[in-house]
Amino acid sequence: VDLARHCKLEQFKAHEVIFAEGEPGDRFYIISRGQVSVMREGKEIARLGTGRYFGEVALVIEGCDRTATCIATKKSTLMSMDKEHFQGFFENTPEALADVEIKIAGPKVQIRSIIYHPKALNLFTSYLRSQWAAESIEF
Repeated sequence: VDLARHCKLEQFKAHEVIFAEGEPGDRFYIISRGQVSVMREGKEIARLGTGRYFGEVALVIEGCDRTATCIATKKSTLMSMDKEHFQGFFENTPEALADVEIKIAGPKVQIRSIIYHPKALNLFTSYLRSQWAAESIEF
């Protein structure tokens, strides 16, 4: 409910570009009605419908621009949230944001995400202990 207060409804016409690959990311989108084509390097890689979301990658990975172009394939109503509120949503639960970051960034994940994620921190600490002296790695 608190999340919905920070959302804005946006209308897009059929074939209207929502954002383009390479642009800086500033919003996260949830499809309320309609359909969106996700294109990378001119090729469609996904088609998303009602209830699906997109635009999170550029908001989660620091310094990352849009990784795809998103185009409404028919008249669409989207809920959007700006970067500040999207990140603020996770402010009190950094482990939830860390989980999202790890899933999205994969091997490019920031060390912050590993430290905030309980399971990832345990694995990381175990690895460090196997490589170096335990007293050198306590956080």
